[in-house]
Amino acid sequence: METRTKVRSTKLEVRSKKSEIFNLMLICLTLFLLPAIAKAQTTMSLKAVLDSITANNAGLQKFGYTTKANIEMGNMSKAWDAPTVSLGMEEFPYSNQMQMDNGARKMLMLNVDQMLPNFANQKAKAEYYQSFKNQNMNDYFTLKNKLFAQAKSAYFTELIGTKRLTVLAEQGKMLELLIKIAEARLQYSQADLPTIYNARAKLGSLESMKIKEESMIRQARSTLNYLMSKPLNSDLQIDTSMSLSRYKEQITQYDTSFVLQNRSDIQRMTNEIASMRLNQKVAQTMSKPMFGVGFKNMRMADGTYMYSAMASMKLPLVPWSSKGYKSEVKAISYEIMAMEKERKNMVNETTSMIKNTMLDLQAQYKGLDIYEQRILPDYKKTFEVNLNAFGENKGDIFRTLMAWDDLLMKRMDYLNVLDQTYKMEVMYEEAIQK
Repeated sequence: METRTKVRSTKLEVRSKKSEIFNLMLICLTLFLLPAIAKAQTTMSLKAVLDSITANNAGLQKFGYTTKANIEMGNMSKAWDAPTVSLGMEEFPYSNQMQMDNGARKMLMLNVDQMLPNFANQKAKAEYYQSFKNQNMNDYFTLKNKLFAQAKSAYFTELIGTKRLTVLAEQGKMLELLIKIAEARLQYSQADLPTIYNARAKLGSLESMKIKEESMIRQARSTLNYLMSKPLNSDLQIDTSMSLSRYKEQITQYDTSFVLQNRSDIQRMTNEIASMRLNQKVAQTMSKPMFGVGFKNMRMADGTYMYSAMASMKLPLVPWSSKGYKSEVKAISYEIMAMEKERKNMVNETTSMIKNTMLDLQAQYKGLDIYEQRILPDYKKTFEVNLNAFGENKGDIFRTLMAWDDLLMKRMDYLNVLDQTYKMEVMYEEAIQK
């Protein structure tokens, strides 16, 4: 009876071992064919995120108020100077001097003065202040482009993090089954204990990597919520099915004219130069004379009235006065020349950056293709061969574990390259302001 019991026990162990190996092989064969499991939570596409930023981001909303402020500043420049009104006593002549009618005449005097505006200066100032709305619009699109780049980078960080978690989960299940089979074979001296301990240590490493990726995902999600002006802890499910854009534009199309027409930060410099020219025009109008009028009305002690009406004119053309606005006009001219040089340098630098980014992108695409077509398939086949040998008792757990480790490393390396490519596409889109 004892012999029969041992035989049955041995048969059950063999069947259990074969079942475990079959399950392991099944998981590995379907490793790269597993469909994505749809979650009940509604996913938020990248376009929806960008639309939310456009509608809700407080940094973008401020430009509407800034433009209104510039318009009001233009209206303010059309105002006249306030009139000057004074009321006081006047005595003529002094009481200690020549007497008239046995005493000095004391009079109550009302004085009103009004300077007329320099209408040319007012018009020039209004045009100058209102020109700022073009710069505000440029700043709006520049900030929007920057926020979009941050959002895309955070979105792709979460996307790659989710893919890494999937890889870690799949590799972890495979490793757990390998450890289980190795422990079952340990009693038959078909596996060694140090290798099993090594495999268990790798499970701990996977858990550590998982914690790091989850932290990166939470940070990316917090960034997206901040950019959309939502609570930082709001739940967000991204679209993990997004693929690369795979840009194929010709480098020759990115010349200086393209940069001048498409980059809002460079358009701002052009509009800033236009505003500086308008400010120069404001300074030039200071050469025009300014006029004023004054009226005095006096009521003398005997009840009679007398008045005085005068006109005044400022003469800014005199040498000691013209020095000021003439120097200001020259200073603005030099500032315009400096700004034009800065714009030219920025155009050249941006053009070069766009072309270099496109060249880097093409290299990244080729690197990804090599990973997808050669590197990953070869490492997958290596693992499958070792797995088959291990299942047929022709291999050992050590080589299978090494093949598992190599496959994990290459899958993670591939995701690193994919992450770099996504981020490089973001840099390219930011550079061309797409």
